[in-house]
Amino acid sequence: MLENNPRDAEALTMRGQFALAENRIPDAIADFRAVLVDQPNNTGVLKMLSAAHLRNNEDELARENMEKVVSLAPADETAQLDLVGLMLKGNKPDQAKQQLETLLKANPKSLKGLEALFKLEVTQKHWDKAQAAAKQVQELNDKDATGFYMSGLAYQAENKLAESVDAFQKALERKPDAVEPLTEMVKSYLVLKQSDKALAKLQQVVKQQPDHFVAYNLIGGAYLNEQKFAEAKTAYQKAQSIKPDWYSPYRNLALIELAQKNKAGAIDIYKKGIEKTGGAMELVDDLARLYHREGQNQEVLALYETSYKQHPDSAVAINNLASYLSDFAATPENLERAAKLAEPLLKTNNPNMLDTVAWIAYKQGNFDKAKEIMAKSIERDAQSPIANYHMGMIYYKMNDPVKAREHLQKAVDKKVEFDGLAEAKEVLGKL
Repeated sequence: MLENNPRDAEALTMRGQFALAENRIPDAIADFRAVLVDQPNNTGVLKMLSAAHLRNNEDELARENMEKVVSLAPADETAQLDLVGLMLKGNKPDQAKQQLETLLKANPKSLKGLEALFKLEVTQKHWDKAQAAAKQVQELNDKDATGFYMSGLAYQAENKLAESVDAFQKALERKPDAVEPLTEMVKSYLVLKQSDKALAKLQQVVKQQPDHFVAYNLIGGAYLNEQKFAEAKTAYQKAQSIKPDWYSPYRNLALIELAQKNKAGAIDIYKKGIEKTGGAMELVDDLARLYHREGQNQEVLALYETSYKQHPDSAVAINNLASYLSDFAATPENLERAAKLAEPLLKTNNPNMLDTVAWIAYKQGNFDKAKEIMAKSIERDAQSPIANYHMGMIYYKMNDPVKAREHLQKAVDKKVEFDGLAEAKEVLGKL
């Protein structure tokens, strides 16, 4: 279609959508802009262009395009809320609040608008205004749990824990099977050192709902808070029996074993959990950390190999394997394999994953490529000690001692442990 008519708006839009889905962000942006040349008021394309800029970490451009959408379609509540989110992301809370006030003036019963206003007031510690927003939600539907749950969260943030418990109880009265208010109520009780009340509430819940696996998991947490390991273990095992494919009980049971210095028992639980959950990444990460602390690098590699085979499209699984290969099995063959594995990570815009790709390039001696990619990682997370260590080493190899010292000093000044800290200090000493 585009060969016949290069300005075909429908074809350009569709090609842009394909590019966006495949994370080819510059191509998507180019196509959407081409459409807007002839159709500057196409709100659908403006929204997609905003999303593309956001994915490309161009927050200002994303906000500008969403502002155009809102000016063209002032009744589009979703666009208004997206604009509020972009304003908050750009650290413009006053503009965000003005936008929310405009939305609520046009539609005072907007539940999503009130929820967004509530979150903003909590962030700014305007407790009375947050409670006022929660109260409005309650008045919209007194039989719904949402407004009371919001009120509980605000009291919790204000450290009025007793009041938060009352609000969460009201939420549960309206929706007895709601997980969030029950979880937060237990948190408040435990901070108040009222484990007995937390347990009484949870026992009441499981009596009424015998298959409430989240409640049993919370019972385990309440007992664990008091270091009653046997009772906690029983509760976690009950949650596990009801929901065998949920990672959380396995993780908690393993923590009990580790607290009692039973590393072998914890490893067995992690292995069982990984099998039963189809390779839950939370359990894979926990077990990998445990092996790594003990210097069992081959076990970590085997674990990551299996995880990658189970989840070949998972960026996390790819990153884990590629990163560990480059750090702890850095033969030329393994580095070549790691580089090939890590290619999709360039599309993620995730600073840790970009760091992995850059560090593999460094290990292969491709310092220019490493520097270019690492710069993108640091742009997204300038405070990361590992990223600064890596960038410092890249500059060191490129004979730029000033830049090398700058980044290595940042890494060391963070005063956190990371693989490579000793090398960072050693090279910094030389510089």
